[in-house]
Amino acid sequence: MVKNSSIIHPFYPRDLNIPGYVPNDIEVSTILTVSFSGFGLAFLLSWLVARRARSVGERLMIAWFGLSGTIHCSIELYFSIFHRTVAEDSSFLSQLWKEWGKADSRYVISDSCIVSIESITAWTEGPACFLIMYAFLNNSAYRHPLRIIVSLGQLYGTIAYFMVEWLDGFTHGPFGDPFYFWFYFISMNSFWIVIPTLLIIQSWKELSKAQTIKDENDMKEKESSGRNRRTKKTR
Repeated sequence: MVKNSSIIHPFYPRDLNIPGYVPNDIEVSTILTVSFSGFGLAFLLSWLVARRARSVGERLMIAWFGLSGTIHCSIELYFSIFHRTVAEDSSFLSQLWKEWGKADSRYVISDSCIVSIESITAWTEGPACFLIMYAFLNNSAYRHPLRIIVSLGQLYGTIAYFMVEWLDGFTHGPFGDPFYFWFYFISMNSFWIVIPTLLIIQSWKELSKAQTIKDENDMKEKESSGRNRRTKKTR
């Protein structure tokens, strides 16, 4: 990591060198308002698409994947493609990532771990989130296995994201800061730990129940087949 104390920026460590860095000219309030409005719209549209869901809980779950898929396939996909120029660019999404970089500067220095995690998320989990929506709305047989795979990927990626920064000593952001640490870094990422964990447990129970029923039916068929063979022998 190259450092240079002459570079003025809002990121941590404070002497981090970010060549070509251009400060944001969009207000933080505007960035957050546009971003959260977009998130809300994505959730609302997904909620409307999920009107055929069998329960309110399933409808919320489908809307969650609609929101996740939108974030993965837009914001994170942008980072995956343009991560090398985020610090010097002034487009809205680059400024969004620079704002996020105040909590985690790895996003403005093209950290290899972050780029890897975000790229996997954007290119695989993003499209898969929309496939999960389709699968549940059409009662596809693969809906629970796919939900486990995607949720496990989200959970693993978020845990790895936290653990790498923990092992680095939380050096890439203002540790303990109410806004940038607790709200941005902890709270905003925690959704992708809590919700995937709950969905994995739910799908695990459904698949276990289905396997139990299948095993019972297989046993009944085996016993029935055995009785039929014995009946034929006695004739």
